[in-house]
Formats: sequence, structure tokens, C-alpha cells
Amino acid sequence: MKKKLFFFLFFLITATNFNSISYSGSSSLCSDKFTKESLKKINQIPIKKIEIDIIKYKKWTVNSTRIITNNSRFTPEKYKKRFNAKILVTYENNIQCIFEGRIRHSGDAKDHIRLQGNTIIQSLDVHLDNGNIKGITKFKLFKPGTRGEPQDVIIITELLRYLNYLAPRTIKVNVRINQAEAVMLFQEKAAKELLEFNNRREGPILESDQRFFFKLVEKIPDNQLSNWSVQLPVLRSKSIKAMLAKQLNPEIIFKSENHKMISYNALTNLNLIYLYYSNRFKDNKNNFYYFDYDLDNTLLGFFNPKNIRKLDMYNILMQATNSQHGLSASNRKFYWNSIENYFEPISYDLNTYFSFNFPTTTTAPYRLPVSGQLFKAFDELETKLANLNLKNFLIKINPSGADETEAGLQEKMNGVFYHLNRIKNNYLSASNEVIEHNKFKPMNNLLNGFSKTLSEIDPNVYLVKNNANNKMFQRCKINLKSCEDYKLSKENLPDLLEGELEVDKRAYQYLGKNLNFENITKYKSYKKIK
Repeated sequence: MKKKLFFFLFFLITATNFNSISYSGSSSLCSDKFTKESLKKINQIPIKKIEIDIIKYKKWTVNSTRIITNNSRFTPEKYKKRFNAKILVTYENNIQCIFEGRIRHSGDAKDHIRLQGNTIIQSLDVHLDNGNIKGITKFKLFKPGTRGEPQDVIIITELLRYLNYLAPRTIKVNVRINQAEAVMLFQEKAAKELLEFNNRREGPILESDQRFFFKLVEKIPDNQLSNWSVQLPVLRSKSIKAMLAKQLNPEIIFKSENHKMISYNALTNLNLIYLYYSNRFKDNKNNFYYFDYDLDNTLLGFFNPKNIRKLDMYNILMQATNSQHGLSASNRKFYWNSIENYFEPISYDLNTYFSFNFPTTTTAPYRLPVSGQLFKAFDELETKLANLNLKNFLIKINPSGADETEAGLQEKMNGVFYHLNRIKNNYLSASNEVIEHNKFKPMNNLLNGFSKTLSEIDPNVYLVKNNANNKMFQRCKINLKSCEDYKLSKENLPDLLEGELEVDKRAYQYLGKNLNFENITKYKSYKKIK
């Protein structure tokens, strides 16, 4: 294969006459400025094609080839640098928009890139430097086969919005990347535009910080052995114990002191929830793999029954549509809803299939932990899905490339109800002792497992926490026994919250303000709904 790639690369980098796009036409569709009314009109116009030409084409091809030929099962970060590009979008009415932007390879596993004839097709992360596509400036283009069934992903994201969850706009679209042609999934990233489109005010967007997650597996060779054969699930179930959260939009801390405090508090509390998770899925009575055990909705919902029920509904819908890949603690994204006071899920990495018999990667008959709201959540979700107007729903999904009929959509919804009933029966037959053991309980020494695991992965990491008056930071060794005041520059602060700060080749990990369950609720409130 490497020999084939060598000749392929030689052909590409020596070619002087490769495909280039001609740009013509312009429209208000392409403008940086748009109103809610104009956005509605834009969303009704399907995209015919997206064409991308990388400026430094030869270097891009060399970089892509190195991703394919490197001996790891995962793509090293050094191959995810951004390249300047020209992006041409053609709408169905033949209006064309040209943008300048920056792109990089997207995806950790090798399934996000492959040879396609004499070209390379791969998933991309795209940032537009000017203009917008349907009000979106940051998006992913997913290689076929990496996000489940494309039309089903379109359906689930629209279904989630119907249920008032945060879900990225998703479109099946024809794409050309240099010479490579493919039908790909266009999906907006978790950014300001997603919040605006879903009528949420600007606030912290958070996700799992995978900085240390791949450290124990990054040197496992890319060979013919299965992931189970090389113990990937076992190693990841260990490394995830060193996982905390990070903020995707840390720049909002400069808007006001209130934005800064909200960001600190949100990230601190989500870190607390991740630490709690890492102590529960493999404790004295549990022995789950990380991908079969969930973050605790009782904590994510801040002990509010209404919010917990909404989170439970989300989880069981993910299970009923084979979307549980997006429930893994390593794949979660959240919006801190400061009005309703809970971590609101943002759906990504779902691998959705609407089918009576879908492929599944789960190794457990049900997912834990569950709350006391679980069966109320089943009833409420089933009622809402039964009230879905299929004709109106088709009007929303088909312009995005779902290409569904009413009969086909009804069949898929029947599959969802079938799986909801199956999942409910699994929970009903579950051991009451197991269910009770996994309900929330206050816990001491949350940092023990985290510190031990992180010390094995990277003993030189500095943990950063706010001091008592929140005006300064302290940097600490992993065991927190040795801390010192530390001044962060204005430039360093966003990098710290975003999980990207390194000083003198040492990683800095934000831990938070005060890791205490009373940040989330008073125990009196907890006892009321126990």
C-alpha cells in the first residue's frame, strides 16, 4: 500500500494542471450579515455542491498521505494543522458564494480518511474567514461511513430540535475536495451560531477534554488485530479516569466579569461531574467499560426533577436510535444553561441508525446510572414522539438531503418505539440492587483515581485552580500537595480553559474553583427528591 501511495503522491505533487474552480456570481446569501428572517429563507434553499481547493495543495497532499501511512491507529495532532483554502458553495438556484477559509483533517481514528481511486477522501474541519453558509461559519464535513446512516443523522438532529434539545444543523451534500468527489455530511460545530439558531443566549459551551485520553493507546500499531485484541477498551477505560472538561468558547470571559465567573463555575462543576463519573463506573460493585456508563443526570440536572427528566429522555432516545456513541463521557458536549441552571446536552458523534435491527457496539443491556425520573421520562418521550406531525417533519428534513417518504419515516419511527419498549423492559428487569448502588451518593477523595492515572500518563502536568478570593490562580503538582500562586497572562487564560495551555513544554490543566458537591446543590434539596 505504501508503494501505491508513493506513486500516487508523486503524481499529485508533480502535476501542474489540476482542477481549479471558477468563481462567479454573488448574493446576499454569502454576506456576513443576516437577519432571522433572511436566515429562514436561506435554510429553505438546498445546497447543490460544496467545492474546496487547498491553496498549498502539495503540502496538504503530503500531510494527508502521512496520516494514512503513519503506524498508529489514531491520527497524531501534528497532522491536524490548518491550511488556507477557497470554498465555493453552489445553491440549487445556481447562486454561488465564494469564501476564504482554513481547513484541517478531522477525526481521531483512521476511519476518517481513505484512498478513493487516485485521490484521498477525508473528514474536514472548516472555518470560514468571511461570510456564512446558512448562517454557519464553522462546520465539519464527514467522510461517508463515519457518522452512521446520513439520512438518519439528519432525522435525529431535527427530531432533537423538535424536542427542544440542542442539535447541529446537518445536511447531506455533494462535495469536491481538490480532485476527490463524495457525498458527505455537513454539520455545524458547537459555536455561537448554534446557540443563536436554537434561541439560547450566549454562554459556556463545554466538552470532554481528550488531551490525555489517547496517551495510553497512541503507540498501538495500525495492524490487522481488532481493538479488543489489543486491549483498546481496557486501556481507554483507564485513561478516561484522567479526563476533565474544557470550554470551547473561552473568549466570552472577556465580555464581562459575570461571563468570566459563569465560565469558571460551569467548568468547575462539570469537572466535578467527570471526577464523580471516573470513580463510579469501576468501583467495588461496578465493572463497566467507559462507553457503557454515563455521566450522572442527577448532577447534570442540578437535582431539579424537570431537568433530570429531560436529560433522561435524551439518553433513552440516544439508545433507541443507536446513537449511544454520543453518550460516552469522552464524546459529550454541553451548554451551560444559566437560566434553567443545568448542563444542557449538545448532540454530536451519534452514529445514528433508525432500524429494527441496527448495528450496536454496546456490551451492556442497559446504561447506568439512572435516576428516579427514568420511567416518567419514557412516558413523556413516547407521548411527544406519538404527536409528531410526519408531513410537517418531512418538509424540514428533505431539503437537507434526507430524501424520505412519509411511509419510510413512519417505519423508522416504529423502529424507535420498538427499541424504546425493549429498553424499558431491560430496565424493568434490572437488579434493584444494581440500580440503587448507582444512584447518586456524596463521595470523598474524588481526586484519588484521577491523580493516580494522570501521574502515570504525564507526571509533569500542572493542575490550575483559583485561589480563595478567585482573583489569582495557583498551579499545583498532580497530588495537590504542593501549590504556588501563579499569574496567567490574558493571552494564556483562554488556552487554559480550552485545554490547550502549555508553558515550557508542560501541560496546564484547569481544575476549578472549589470541587464541592454543594456547588451543585445543598444536600437538603438532594434528600427531598431522593
